[in-house]
Order: sequence, then C-alpha cells, then structure tokens
Amino acid sequence: MKTYKYWFIILIITLISCSKDEPIVPEPPTKNAWDEDITYFSHNLKQLHPNLFSKISSSEFDARINKLYEMTDSHSADDIIIGLQKILTKIGDSHTVLANNNSFSYLPIRFEWVDDGLFVTHIADEHESALGQKLTKINNVSIQTVIDSFRTVVTAENEAWFRYRFTTQVLIPEYHKHFGFTQSDNSGIFTFENGSSITLSDGNANFTSIYTNQETPLYLSNSSDYYWHEELNDLLYIQYNKCKSRNDLSMGNFVDNLNSILLAKQNITKVVLDIRMNTGGNSGILKPLITRLDVLEENGRLDASSIYIIIGQKTYSSGILNAYELKQKINPVFIGEATGGRPNHYGDIRSIELPNSKIKLYYSTRFWSITSNDTDSMYPDVDIKLTSADLLNFKDPVMEWIKEQ
Repeated sequence: MKTYKYWFIILIITLISCSKDEPIVPEPPTKNAWDEDITYFSHNLKQLHPNLFSKISSSEFDARINKLYEMTDSHSADDIIIGLQKILTKIGDSHTVLANNNSFSYLPIRFEWVDDGLFVTHIADEHESALGQKLTKINNVSIQTVIDSFRTVVTAENEAWFRYRFTTQVLIPEYHKHFGFTQSDNSGIFTFENGSSITLSDGNANFTSIYTNQETPLYLSNSSDYYWHEELNDLLYIQYNKCKSRNDLSMGNFVDNLNSILLAKQNITKVVLDIRMNTGGNSGILKPLITRLDVLEENGRLDASSIYIIIGQKTYSSGILNAYELKQKINPVFIGEATGGRPNHYGDIRSIELPNSKIKLYYSTRFWSITSNDTDSMYPDVDIKLTSADLLNFKDPVMEWIKEQ
C-alpha cells in the first residue's frame, strides 16, 4: 500500500497546499471585502477575457453578480466561492476557472468514470473492500441527481471533460452541503451497487488501490514522465503525458533516439503515440516529433495507416492542438475515446488574484480556431471505450486492438 499526502492540486476549482503541517486557512473576508472581491472579479473578467459573452448574455452575467452581492451578508464563504464558480460555468470556457487555496476538503476516495459507470480505484486503506465497486449514491442521493447538480459547477465544453473533472470535484463535501445533500462539510456517505455503504471523512489517508500488487497496463506504468517509449515487437510505443520538456532529455534528443530505432529496426512497422492523458502545456514541444513522423511517412518508412494516435477524456488544451496538427500533416489513425478538449477553444491563460480572499482566477486571453468543423470534441476514427471489465482486469482494449492490426 502506498501512503499519499492527501492534499493535491486541482486546476479547475481548488489548489490544495502540500505543506508538512496542517494548512493555515485565513479568516473569511467580511461582507465589504467579499463585495470588493466580487466587483474585482466582474470588472476584470469583462476587461480581460477575449469574448466573455459568447455563451452567457451580459444581462444574465450582471444579474448573477448582483445575486452574489445579496449573499455576502448571509451566506458562508463556501457558498460565495461556489457562486463565483457557477458564473464561470455559465461562461462556458473551461480554461477560465477559480483556484482557491486551502478552502475545500477532499474525501479519501478516487473514481474512474468508464463506459458503464463510476468505479472505485483508490480509497483509504481501512475501506479496501470497496475497491472496484460501482457507485450508486452519495449521501443517500442517487448518483444521477448528484451528476446533474454538479453540471452547474463543473466548467466543461463537452461530456468527456465533464466526466473527467466530475471525478475530482465530487470528492468535495462542501459542494454536497451547498446542494442540500448533507449538513456536513467534511464527510460523506458512499453507497455501492452491491448494497454496501461507507462513511468517509476529510483528512490525511493511507491509500490503497486496485493496482496494489498488480501489473498495471502499459499506459499507466510510467504516467509521471512527460514522454517515454518502449519497443513491442513490430510496434514502437510512445507516450506523451505533458506538453513540457523533460529536464534530463529534450524532445529533440528524444526524437533523435526514436528515429535511430526506426532506421535500425525495419521490423518495426507501427508507431503508437499515446496522448490520452495529456492535459496540455506548451503545444510547441511536440513539433520535432510531428515533423519527424511526417518525414518518415513521406519517405515511405512508415505508412499513415500504421501510425496510431490514442486520444481520450484527458486529451485537452495543447494536447488537442497537437492532435489536430498530426491530423492535418499526417492523417494517422485516431483511436480511443472523444477528447476532453474542444478543438476550437479559448486558452493561453493568465491569472489575477482577488484582493481580499486571495482566490486566484485563471482566464483565457485568446481563441484557438483550428478547424472549420466546430465540434465539441475530437472524435476518434476507431471508438474504443474503457469498460469496468477492462479497468478491473487491468486491460487496455485500445492497445489490444492496435496489436491485432
């Protein structure tokens, strides 16, 4: 079993401090201070966002801001923060989000949302028997009702990104209290399809997972490295997890190594680039690899139909920019699931800090228009969804399909 520090970074709503001691939570702002923060939030979004009212009207935005002013003398800080997030969700730009330090709790459980539901993958070790169970209720509220409520606070431009973000935001008990599902802001009751229920409370936890003492699928074996590769008989597998350069190996040198392998080993006829877990960064990092694959395809060393790009829920932001560049230059085979990133999207984020609560607000500064077909996701040529059977039996149906080709 592995021991994890319970606070971790969440981009969309909350950045949790990873200090050795308990985080110091400042006193919540007064009514006047909240009013000042709300004004700052409203004014700067209007000034800084490139197209704030593409999905919400100016009048609705102002009405929601005015409603927040009315809340500041009678509602909790949590409710005001959630009110700000609800406005951002209405704006509908998944890059324009709040990050609130030390304000929300997280319950010691993790889920994977696969094709047939939400299943427990990690949990505090005293509840190990819940691993692999399908979630049906939280705080005695049906999971569908919970999902519908969270659509008002999870900013997502498609269903794939909502599902990915929901699995983290649903861990926050303050949301459940806000929606009236519970009176507790630091615990929750989880009920599973087999009829069992457990109560979890906020705090540091020793975690166990479905992967403990198991051989994980290849795509999960080295997810912390930005990029790496492995030779698999007639296939060269490349995983690209973050649009960022490694300190120990530049992308240029990495691509040179891959090129040497492909030139020396003619038995390798397939290349897989796995970006299913790539949530973005700097889209320019991958250019050397895109250029090299393009050259290898043009000179006949590789066929476009034997170059496979794996995409999924977490393919987002610069990850999807790279996917479209590959599509335009090489037209390889895209396989997996719909992307969390919208092809045409706002991005290039900057941030400001609300003056009193010190909440950081991230906002987009430009619009990326990369295709005339303005779809909500990039959809694969070969649609292969992960199921609970795959998850709990440690299978990767995407790689299994590619190996059979």
